[in-house]
Amino acid sequence: MYTLELDAGSSPPKAAITGEFTVCHAADIHRELVSAMASLPAPLELDLSGVTDIDSAGLQLLLVAVAAEAGAATLLGPASHTVREATSLLGFDRALPFPPER
Repeated sequence: MYTLELDAGSSPPKAAITGEFTVCHAADIHRELVSAMASLPAPLELDLSGVTDIDSAGLQLLLVAVAAEAGAATLLGPASHTVREATSLLGFDRALPFPPER
């Protein structure tokens, strides 16, 4: 189970994903993110601080979102320990540079 909540009133606008960011939900999350990117002003910040589980499908979706929107339309915001650990273990930490933990 996951949730994706949009906060269009923040600056920059945010998309917060909580719960499972896995193959079971990747297509739905992708659809919601594409819709959010199309309807909100750039850049859109992805907040992954509430992600409890992520797999290669979730990381692939993040890579595509960041690469496809390289014109600064997507920013990586806070990420949970789970996301940071998976990113590092799979060697994606350079491609997905999350801001330092606070």
